[in-house]
Parts: sequence; structure tokens; C-alpha cells
Amino acid sequence: MNSDAPTFNELRPAFHQSLVRAHIVHSCVNCMDFNHQDETCELAKVRPPANVVVFGCPKWTPDIPF
Repeated sequence: MNSDAPTFNELRPAFHQSLVRAHIVHSCVNCMDFNHQDETCELAKVRPPANVVVFGCPKWTPDIPF
């Protein structure tokens, strides 16, 4: 085994972020209705529970970058 190879835990954050940015994973982080400054949902007017932040919700709308 090559000890210089990155571990799964070292690769996981970058891999997960690339899935979120590509809208393959739907979460609050890439939803148009998520206010990143105060970490609240503009639709619900509250901070979403952890499972919604991670897995998204039925009202998820892609955060279009323009």
C-alpha cells in the first residue's frame, strides 16, 4: 500500500463539494432560496434542520450563478 496516496477522508471534502457545485447533490448550499450570510431558508424563514441542509427538500431550486 502506498502511504503517499491520499486517504478517503482527505479526498471526501473536495469530492463532496464538486458534487454540490455540479448540482448532482441537492442541498441548501446550492439552493437559490438559501441565504448563505445568515444560513436560513428564504422560503421557510428559519435555519433548516441538518437533514434538510444535507439532503435538500422538495422545494429545492438550483442556485444559478448569474
